Amino acid sequence: MISKVFQKSITAVYVSLLLAGIFFVFELAALVLGKSESYYFGMSIIIGMYALVGNMIVGAPVSLLSDVLTKRANRYRFILAGVLHIVLAAATVFFLQWMAFYSLACGVLFFLVDEWRTRKNGARWRQINRAAIVNTIIILGVSALSYYGVYAIVDSEVLEEKTHQTYMIPEGYEGKVLIVHEMKGVPDPKIMDGYTVVEINALGYGTTPGPMSEGFIEDKYYYVAQDGKKTRIDETCINIDGSEGTQGDGYHYDSTVFYVTKSFCGKSFQEGQGETFYPEEMSLTEVLYHEGIVSEDEY
Repeated sequence: MISKVFQKSITAVYVSLLLAGIFFVFELAALVLGKSESYYFGMSIIIGMYALVGNMIVGAPVSLLSDVLTKRANRYRFILAGVLHIVLAAATVFFLQWMAFYSLACGVLFFLVDEWRTRKNGARWRQINRAAIVNTIIILGVSALSYYGVYAIVDSEVLEEKTHQTYMIPEGYEGKVLIVHEMKGVPDPKIMDGYTVVEINALGYGTTPGPMSEGFIEDKYYYVAQDGKKTRIDETCINIDGSEGTQGDGYHYDSTVFYVTKSFCGKSFQEGQGETFYPEEMSLTEVLYHEGIVSEDEY
């Protein structure tokens, strides 16, 4: 067992050097062809070092597991072992996201290098037959599908964090809306259908004890009439502006900012700049003044 672990460690070193070498060649080619204006040799070393850590922690154990699981697979061992290496490497996309491309490259290289090191002195390695060609095509096909799968997952919103806020805005209000985060003494917000409810007052701001949410915006917006009737606001009537922050003696606050309208709904409002439609609006400092956090002098 110790001998196998040592052999897998040697393979991990080979694969890491090979990946660093491939990156070096491609970057150097880009520089020569004018596709890149500069080259940093140290990046190849960094990639090789990270690859070595990953190959030692993940690659070698996966290869040992593959040897155990495919030991009795006979003529299908090559395919099963290759698929196991590739699929498990691709599965790291759920932890590493776009860096899973490197993991997948290491998985494919680890399998091929390990097979070469295992068989290089055997007659089976030198024998090229129909089965070897078919097996190689299958492994290449699985690799291509895995790369496509990793790309599709990374390119989609599957792994991206999402915001889930429901904003309750007084009926008829138009203009800038600020949500001040991490406010002390503010009660915990209600949860409605999995969304955190944020109440907006008549001045156009709301407060919440929670931090700013990050990720793909999947928020909901409602107008609330005096009788409590809620009307969903169309997304073309909402302009996401970003955030504002301010600090002073003993305080620091951040706020989420968006604009809402009934008069200018459309793509030009949704994708434009909200302040061009509503230039004279409340600032975060003014909100903090209304909340009694900043003094009149600071305001």
